[in-house]
Amino acid sequence: MGRGHTLSVALTTLLVMIMLGSSGTPLGLEKINTASTHTESGINAEFNHPSIIVEGSQIEPLTFNAVSAFGSEAEGDCTPPIICPQPEPPIKVADIPSDGVLGQNFGMLAMDGMLYFDANTPKSQLWQYDPTTNSISEITSISQSSSYGGQVAKYGGFAILDHTLYFDATESASGTELWAYSPLNETYWMTGDIRPGSGSSKPGSSTGLVPMSGKLWFNAEDGTQGNELWSYDPDSGTAEMVTDLSPGSSGSSPGVFSGLVPISDRWPMFDADDGTTGIEPWVHDTLTGSTNLLGDINPGTSPSLPGYLLPFMQVGEHIVFDASNQTHGTELWAIDKTSQNWEATLVCDIWEGSPSGQPNSGSDEPAVIGDRIYFSARDQTHGSELWSFNSIDQTCTRNSDIRSGSQGSNPGSVSTGFHNIAGIIAFSANDGTSGNELWLYSPENSTSWLAADLTSGAISSYPGQYSGFTTTDEGHAYFTASSSGSGYEPHVIDATDFSTSLLADIRAGPHSSESARSTGYVIMNRDMYFDAKESTSGSDLWVVRNATNNSAVAWTVSPALPFGLEISPVDGTISGTPTQVADLTTYQIDATNSSGVTVSIYIEIAVLADNDLDGIPDTVPDDLSSYTDLISDSDDDNDGISDSVEVNSGSSPLDVDSDVDGFCDGPVEVSGVCTYGPDPYPMNPNFPVDTDGDRLADSDFDGNGPAVADDDDDNDGFIDSEDAFPLDPSDWLDTDGDTVGDLSDTDDDNDGVDDVDEHIAGTDSTSVDTDDDGICDGPYARQSCTTGPDPYPIDPLLPMDTDGDGLWDNLPHDAADNFVEDFDDDGDGLDDTVETGTGFYISPSDRGTDPLNPDSDGDGFCDGSNEVAGTCSRGEDPYPFDANIPFDRDKDRLADDVDPQWPAFYGDEDADDDGDGYTDSMEYKCDSSALNPNDVPDDLDGDFICDDEDPDMDGDGSFNSEDRFPEDPNDWSDFDNDGVGDNSDLDSDGDGLANEYEHPECILSLDCDMDGTLDASDPFPTDPTEYSDTDNDGIGDNSDPDSDGDQICDGSTSFPGICSSGPDAFPYDPAAYLDTDGDGLTDYLIEGIPSTLVIDLDDDGDGWDDLEEIRCRSDPLDSNDVPSDVDNNKECESVGAQVSETFAVFGAFIALILVVGLFITPLIRDHIRKRVESSHSEDEG
Repeated sequence: MGRGHTLSVALTTLLVMIMLGSSGTPLGLEKINTASTHTESGINAEFNHPSIIVEGSQIEPLTFNAVSAFGSEAEGDCTPPIICPQPEPPIKVADIPSDGVLGQNFGMLAMDGMLYFDANTPKSQLWQYDPTTNSISEITSISQSSSYGGQVAKYGGFAILDHTLYFDATESASGTELWAYSPLNETYWMTGDIRPGSGSSKPGSSTGLVPMSGKLWFNAEDGTQGNELWSYDPDSGTAEMVTDLSPGSSGSSPGVFSGLVPISDRWPMFDADDGTTGIEPWVHDTLTGSTNLLGDINPGTSPSLPGYLLPFMQVGEHIVFDASNQTHGTELWAIDKTSQNWEATLVCDIWEGSPSGQPNSGSDEPAVIGDRIYFSARDQTHGSELWSFNSIDQTCTRNSDIRSGSQGSNPGSVSTGFHNIAGIIAFSANDGTSGNELWLYSPENSTSWLAADLTSGAISSYPGQYSGFTTTDEGHAYFTASSSGSGYEPHVIDATDFSTSLLADIRAGPHSSESARSTGYVIMNRDMYFDAKESTSGSDLWVVRNATNNSAVAWTVSPALPFGLEISPVDGTISGTPTQVADLTTYQIDATNSSGVTVSIYIEIAVLADNDLDGIPDTVPDDLSSYTDLISDSDDDNDGISDSVEVNSGSSPLDVDSDVDGFCDGPVEVSGVCTYGPDPYPMNPNFPVDTDGDRLADSDFDGNGPAVADDDDDNDGFIDSEDAFPLDPSDWLDTDGDTVGDLSDTDDDNDGVDDVDEHIAGTDSTSVDTDDDGICDGPYARQSCTTGPDPYPIDPLLPMDTDGDGLWDNLPHDAADNFVEDFDDDGDGLDDTVETGTGFYISPSDRGTDPLNPDSDGDGFCDGSNEVAGTCSRGEDPYPFDANIPFDRDKDRLADDVDPQWPAFYGDEDADDDGDGYTDSMEYKCDSSALNPNDVPDDLDGDFICDDEDPDMDGDGSFNSEDRFPEDPNDWSDFDNDGVGDNSDLDSDGDGLANEYEHPECILSLDCDMDGTLDASDPFPTDPTEYSDTDNDGIGDNSDPDSDGDQICDGSTSFPGICSSGPDAFPYDPAAYLDTDGDGLTDYLIEGIPSTLVIDLDDDGDGWDDLEEIRCRSDPLDSNDVPSDVDNNKECESVGAQVSETFAVFGAFIALILVVGLFITPLIRDHIRKRVESSHSEDEG
């Protein structure tokens, strides 16, 4: 077979059934029968044939190989003569007309082999790039006004759902609304006017447009309910508000800080303010329709700002994010997905206490590798460094200390986060020596290292600041950076050897093409696309051919797979989550090697619908049933009524509310759709009548439902909430809970006595203890009473049990055998036989005390040795008939003094005789009376420790020896030693800045950010990277491209609208910027601006004064251009001779000219300045 021919051999037919669902776990391959794999074509399908794949949230990958056909070439071998595609240098593939800007509003994305982006030419519209024709075309012509166009994707950006592109756009008549474009019929349209009229709903302005669960999710403002969460259903073509978290016109403003983050294609997570709890984390369940608060992290109306620095991100079984409260500051929080009730919990207090650890992903996503997520954070000792969270043991670990000390290396701050390159984490960091450069960290060996110092020395290359990072399967990452000799241009790092290289200097020299600034690097098939500019205006579309998927064998499929499934062009693996229902279809899988030889295999795929997302297909067609054990879902809409019953009754088996009246067809409620049914009129939207539209029927005509609408479903006179049998009108009460109604039960209270006998005895047949004396009416013990029967069931005083110990004082002659008589009726520890009740003590066996009163003399001390709670403390009372012995001054049932001659007295001696709260020993030490409750010692904090003995007399938690104000509970420290406590001092640290104007963390610090500049002089007291602002523009000099605001950039890179390219020789002095000879003296000073600089009289440093060079017609700004001076007398020859001769004749006249020259010097120097500025302008062009 010759090269260039195609071998298409259909050798095996594979049946693959994929069912739509949402369980999130692949169910794997269910082998029904097997067949050997045919390999004559050279392709082997590595799964059972025929086979069934049941889809949860993703399918089990379908894998192939072509080793039999192509040998090692199919396994990635690129040894010659095998030819593997190699990345090519960047080339421009399309010019954007009229110096237009590509992707300025949102960027660019790929869909179905095409690129889509917004472009301003100068009107903003949607554009398309077709790689097959290498051409671009303008798709939309939406008009907001004559100059602005449609402002495509300005607020919500782009989103793809079911092969349709969605975006926001602005039209003069409807404002900013949601639009769509379908490549299938090449049409675009506005999906709906959420905010009717010319007002704008601005869909996705804070959340973006997020595809999930077959719908599009976004925030929007309808002009009535305020800014809330909405969804758009492409099947019905309608948008609806998902939930109104903050009723009224203000709205909850979802996603302002965190955006909207989809979790497992089911749960959108976002921040919102419901008007009560402040800005807190929320989640919506697309399956149940419920929306829930995940916790009031910062209690009350104060915001916790969840996901502001570290967006919601799943790692393992946890969803992590940053949030802030007053106790811990900004720290790492998480939600356990496995818990029944999702609730946010603090998992790491990185900087313990109220200071903030500030877990941060650097304006983009953190990196997740295995069960760990990587981000930046700071603690008490270290500045911002690389940290990670382990979802297994829920611990945080610092992984680097690139810049020792409190300043930190600020990882990820300019690389837009942390990026996983073949298991290695790439990020920007500043070690204090090399500037912001590219660093790598290996989780395997726990080491970090500088990948490349692209701009030598302390100058920063800012890797990924413009573009972010785009990674490939081969371990490459593309990013924009500024390397030595070039501006911001595309670079690549290869994870196989960690080498970094410049792809191309698109805009040669120090100027920048600002590659991927608007679009990022977008990979489509094997190629990578991005925006770049060759001049100061506009940007164009560029490509790196073969940037990824560089295997010698390329795989394709035809026709296109169901949406959500994709084939790998590298190894042919089919994977993904199908979201599009498809009939049984045959697909041709082709593998083509580097010589152009193609081999093929055929498979069949069917995607079965699952309306209620319960993991069971709605219907398994008969022609497919022989391949699977799956059966059709008997309740497709999961409303609690089988499909067959719904078909017979006329309701829809695919709709929980067939007549859309707010009452569910079946007994299952669907939050936000309909209330509990069953609807007695499932096909009549006018019945049941619901006048106020609250989904509660005005009346229930037939007594059969809907249950939630009727207070009494069975019309028995008892409301459902109090009716034990709400659907049985013959019974409503079940006293004993035995599921037999009282009207049918012969023993309602199940006490062992029939109801008829209880009525005869006068007892209550619904109460196990009619007289509530703790003895059951019948022979059975129950929770509320002991075993009976009670011989006096309707007399609570009989049988008597004085001490309540469950033993009767006197046992009736007819009492049941299970009862025992009490021989100590009052429970004081003395037997009734010795408590004779005579009032006189005769002997230990005849004490005369009352057998029914544990304290015969009422002095609070029991007759016997037992304590009787609430009556008396332990005795024995040595004088049971004398209320004054033992003596108890404060009546606390503790004897003031215990006589050693009372051997049978078990009570405790009172440590505080007068009961004033101070022990007798304490009062003795503090010179107050232990017998007078009105005489108490000095006690400032009222802790019952007198001041002389109290180590913290004011009770402020600070020991007296360490307390600057030991008698003031409101102050204990004085940071600035001004005699005013820190809590009372309006300027606690004495730095001249009032506390109310300082950051809370800086009130007790003279240099809060520890950058060496005192807060009083530091315009950025909490930013360790900034400490000066020469031009007072609010941007620190380290970040400001034009520190002194003279419109000349500090460096060589220009920033349009801010400054022209420099460098500025005097970046911190607005009066000067030029020093031609680099001698530290300025060529000139701008008039009217104060400066300490000295003007250089010899700008080019060639030894000739500027005025002399002008007089001698040489260039004062070119050190190589000097006047002719043969005799080296520092006077040019031609002019020198004339001067000598002229002075001889016209000396006085020449002297006059020289004096006049002193006055025109400023005019000459101004001419030089204009010439230099003109030169700079030409260089920038």
